[in-house]
Amino acid sequence: MKKHETGSGRQTLKSAVKVSTAQERHTMDTFNRHVKAFRSGSVQAVLRDFAEDAIVMTPDGVYAGKDQIRNLYEGLLAEFGDTEAGDSPGIMVDVLHVKDDTVFCTWHAESIHQIFGFGADTMLIADEMIKRQTVAFTPPQMKH
Repeated sequence: MKKHETGSGRQTLKSAVKVSTAQERHTMDTFNRHVKAFRSGSVQAVLRDFAEDAIVMTPDGVYAGKDQIRNLYEGLLAEFGDTEAGDSPGIMVDVLHVKDDTVFCTWHAESIHQIFGFGADTMLIADEMIKRQTVAFTPPQMKH
């Protein structure tokens, strides 16, 4: 699969994946909305994508509920900034799969201060809200 960048003026993720059912369309619409919110740098926009009882798991821990997820994303968004405005190049999706209510993607990224060589996310989406997310990535390298 070709690489699909998620920054301004780049190919949309919806066109990168074959969607077979209405459920998969809703899943991809939610995923694309989440990517757009992340690119905007707005924690409020990101949090609108998560169910009240959502859980995000990372190598650093488990974040349950919107208050804990807010703390996680405040740090992430501070590192990436508003990629639409050019604060950083952002995240480039390398592989993207959707099946029913689940999205899996691998990616690499460049934030304001760091380069992330490899990352992977999985999201479980129900009622157009993210219920579960896992995030893992190789240790980032500082930019010179």
